Amino acid sequence: MTKIHISSLIGLLGGAVAHASTGSAMVTKDVSKIDEAVQAAQPLYSQSGTLKSLVPEKMKAGQTGYLIATSEYIKTHSKALAAFIKHKESRGFKVHVATEKDWGVVESGKGRKQADRVHQWMQENYKKLNLLYTLIIENPHPDEGLIPMAKFKPRKYKVPAPEAKKDYAKYLKYKDKPRTEDGKYLLYDGSDPSDYYYADLTSNWDANGNSILAEKADYATGEIDCVAEVYVGRIPYYGEDHAYSNLAGVDKILRRTIEYELGANGDTAWRNDIFYVGGADKRFKKIQDQFLPYSGGRLETYRVSQGYGYEPTSSKWNGEIIQAALNADKPYGFINFQEHGSPTSMAGQMSTAKAKELKRTQPSYVYLGGCDVASPEHSDNVTNALFNHIGIAAVGATRSVTSMGGDDDTDSAAGYERLYFGQSTGEAHWRLLSDYADGMKKVGASNFLMNLMGDPSVVVMPKVNEDPLVVGPNMDVLKFRHQEKNRTPIGYTMVVRNQSSQEQQYTVHTSGALIAEDESFKLAPYSSRKLRVLFNDAHQLSVGEHSGSLEVKTLERTVERQFVLDVYARTTVLNLAFNTPAERKILGIDAKGEKAEMIKKYLAERSGDDFVSLPKGTRGDLSRTKVVPGESDVTVAARLRYETAAKGQLQFFKFGKTFECFDASILDGKFYVIFRTVKGLAEKETEGRIEVPAPAAGEWFDMVASVNRSAKTMTLIVNGKRYTAAFAPEVGQGLAFDKIRFGYGKNRSAINIDAFTIFDYALGEREVQTLASGDIIKQSYPKNGDKANPQGVNVSWNYSGKKENQRFVVVYATDASFSDRKYIETNDSNALLADLSDNTTYFWKVGFVKNGNKSFPWESYTTFTTDGSIQDVEVTINDQRQLRAATVGDNNFSEKLTKCVTALLPPDSKGRRKKAELFFTKLEGEDWLRCHSDGTLTTNFGAPKAGEYRFKFSVSTRYGIPKTFEKTIIAK
Repeated sequence: MTKIHISSLIGLLGGAVAHASTGSAMVTKDVSKIDEAVQAAQPLYSQSGTLKSLVPEKMKAGQTGYLIATSEYIKTHSKALAAFIKHKESRGFKVHVATEKDWGVVESGKGRKQADRVHQWMQENYKKLNLLYTLIIENPHPDEGLIPMAKFKPRKYKVPAPEAKKDYAKYLKYKDKPRTEDGKYLLYDGSDPSDYYYADLTSNWDANGNSILAEKADYATGEIDCVAEVYVGRIPYYGEDHAYSNLAGVDKILRRTIEYELGANGDTAWRNDIFYVGGADKRFKKIQDQFLPYSGGRLETYRVSQGYGYEPTSSKWNGEIIQAALNADKPYGFINFQEHGSPTSMAGQMSTAKAKELKRTQPSYVYLGGCDVASPEHSDNVTNALFNHIGIAAVGATRSVTSMGGDDDTDSAAGYERLYFGQSTGEAHWRLLSDYADGMKKVGASNFLMNLMGDPSVVVMPKVNEDPLVVGPNMDVLKFRHQEKNRTPIGYTMVVRNQSSQEQQYTVHTSGALIAEDESFKLAPYSSRKLRVLFNDAHQLSVGEHSGSLEVKTLERTVERQFVLDVYARTTVLNLAFNTPAERKILGIDAKGEKAEMIKKYLAERSGDDFVSLPKGTRGDLSRTKVVPGESDVTVAARLRYETAAKGQLQFFKFGKTFECFDASILDGKFYVIFRTVKGLAEKETEGRIEVPAPAAGEWFDMVASVNRSAKTMTLIVNGKRYTAAFAPEVGQGLAFDKIRFGYGKNRSAINIDAFTIFDYALGEREVQTLASGDIIKQSYPKNGDKANPQGVNVSWNYSGKKENQRFVVVYATDASFSDRKYIETNDSNALLADLSDNTTYFWKVGFVKNGNKSFPWESYTTFTTDGSIQDVEVTINDQRQLRAATVGDNNFSEKLTKCVTALLPPDSKGRRKKAELFFTKLEGEDWLRCHSDGTLTTNFGAPKAGEYRFKFSVSTRYGIPKTFEKTIIAK
């Protein structure tokens, strides 16, 4: 396969390249073809600006100046600087070295005034020197550096009152500082350390003359254009007493840069490849959808959630795993970390200490999307550590950072596409920030904070392949998740590119569950088109994995991609009947100790139903980690009541996280439910909302609210009356149950909640009718996808219905259609499935038995897989321990089987043995005693008469083999 240099080769050539082996000039050919490729790709990207490198035109026009801004000490003592200068000169630059002798040193020799000196000198000289790039080799510390970062954007503090003793010292310190126009707030320094001060040299950052940079008043003068005249990078130098960025470290980076650029004439296809660690939010989605389909690069991911088209290399992402993966020495051009950060760590993914242990032969462009990871006050910040050990360039935030300055792209996103089309690291970085700022007419906070380390003239991706068939993304297998019976189309948009100089004819073939929207098409030279690939009738596919293949052919070549669709079952995600002590306890309403009297006051029997009323002082939050996937529908059902005397907003419940939430409230005589979803960072939310007249106060009412993505509707049913609204939410982050809030604020005690249930699908009509009757079943154990020993599995469920003595039936089979089904009937909320086949997936669900007839109104089922290799856990049964006596006719009996049974997990690394979670089932005995899966024994209506009652139970751990035992309960 032949390769050509693109017109923006290394972002510094101006039409001429110094040949690595001979040093002679070589004119790059086929510039117009690359221009065509850039022009064809430009409409595919949403961010402002152009993808085409402007450096060649600037250099051709004579803008070839390259400034090295450093200190006399570094200039004199560096062992690699002279070679680096010669290398830059051989590539067409006129190199200038400037030090403190040129701009002078203020009395303190550091801080903001020193930054002003350097900035002023650069303002006066950048045109004289025809500067295109500036490489700063000095300390970035904003208060100590010889060429420090300047702090932008003022902080405001309320003026301390001199009469308050605790504020008097502060008052004396700040009494002469600049103030806001109203005089109420102090202004000093700035909050955002940045090298923007040395890039945008024409703006008057202190237009109002109060020594504060980038105030609102400064922008108001119109003297700030936010556009970088010079592309700036920095190699931090903190001094010889620092482990990072001493002179030996600076020399190492200078030599690495020379070697990297000379290697650009070899195979550089690996530089398109991405190593990504972080959550699957907007950033990753953009890498998936916009970069890989065009770059032909490969992707290795850690921690990324399923449902985005790529199976993560690993869903685990601790520092040891990431470190081992990077030390495998697969070359990656672009390494991207996206998580919360601190100066020396990124949420456990990477740290300064772990960076020192990385051993890679090929350096990478490293982007860290976390807060404070490039704090200039810390010489050992994690960005600097990665830059020193494995980087050709690095970008990180000097302070707390969000999305890129109000635009919906992030630097890790748009920066990659600019690098791919031949922009240098400096051009890509500063034009990106300038384009954002020009759109907003100001520099957003995050744009000040994201700063570039490394030689700004380096081009990471200097070549494109002369290839007639590029199919992106370049992944052998693309894996997706989809819920059964969900009618939302599931597929992926591939990109087919013709990177040759001839028109090409393409044919498309699919197999298995896959179909393509096009079977044949032509592409002009250097053009591309999108190719939509879908799973055919995905809503009809059964639970499990389904595969298909895609082939794209030209006359000479064939490219194949494999697709896998993991269809998962519908489930009842959560069901709270509030009829067991455990369910009350998790709501923060503990019926023990000092709260006992309060609970008696607020928990009451209503027609045989338990419900929760939330008194002041209770938490009212349910901590859960369950999630409704972002592509799934959702239904929420509950019985609710509120007091007449309540004023203001009454919020019954709210759950979800930052990007998606579901809540129900009453306000101003209206009952409303809201579903919000946000597709990504800094993007407007989508909201579905239905308002209806509020039901009468003091009376219970039933509500069912659902979102149906495929039907693009939102439905609310209140006491049987249906309301529907159009709603088409984006596929979002998913509804997480880290916290479910029942009630809110001072009105919390004015609401009652009963039978709260969440489903990860839109209910059918039959299910809604069953729901209205209160007969809700939630399969609780085993959980979906669990493994269990085939010798026996204790299955259990929650029932929130009103019927006493309800008889249940469990159906289980080896397929989703239950063709080889078996039944077990019981009066309890659990059953033992015995003598199962090994290495087999079982499907099971629970229904009702009425007049001898079985019915299964709920569509959702649960799966588990048997595994005979599962080791049993030691379970000890205390036959001597007696259970307390029951009272005839009294239904308040409650006892715990865990008093008689204990199970210990195997010893951990320190020899400690923790208790295992136990699951119980009643196998034999009178119907008046109910056995809950957690071992709680309760009565339905009390023992019918005095005497001794013998019961047989089964107990198992989560994966263990069930054991049986018997206990006697005396009724008096």
